[in-house]
Amino acid sequence: MTNFATASFLTVKTAAGAVLYRWQSYQPGSAIDGHSFYPFSTGEMVEAGSGAADSLQIEFPMTSEAFGLLRNGLPMRYLIEAALYFFEPTADGLMPVTKTLAAAFQGEVIGGSATESNVVVEIGSRLDAVEAHVPVRIFTAALVGTPPKL
Repeated sequence: MTNFATASFLTVKTAAGAVLYRWQSYQPGSAIDGHSFYPFSTGEMVEAGSGAADSLQIEFPMTSEAFGLLRNGLPMRYLIEAALYFFEPTADGLMPVTKTLAAAFQGEVIGGSATESNVVVEIGSRLDAVEAHVPVRIFTAALVGTPPKL
């Protein structure tokens, strides 16, 4: 039987694409692929037929960075890229160079909650697939891909 481990990575960007944070939740005190350690856990990925209802919840301990992500992320439309990798752990517990992407999710902050002990941020899409209207926002290639040309 082969042992394997998982690691989650987050990249938080402004709506214009500037990187604010790169976090990983696997190895305390170390940076992996440019992501510093920050404790968080990702919840279940919710998928729906419309695509607009897909979402992912990310839970953080209550810190100023996590609360700022919730407080500023919603009005400033932060984009978050989440990735889950699996790999065979090394004998010393460090993450090997070779890892396999198991799941990836990209969305903007669409909601969340905070208590005195934790912060939950929900990411997904603000596009409304049911009512055929688009909320006022600036579309970026990072959010919608390369625009079609006529």
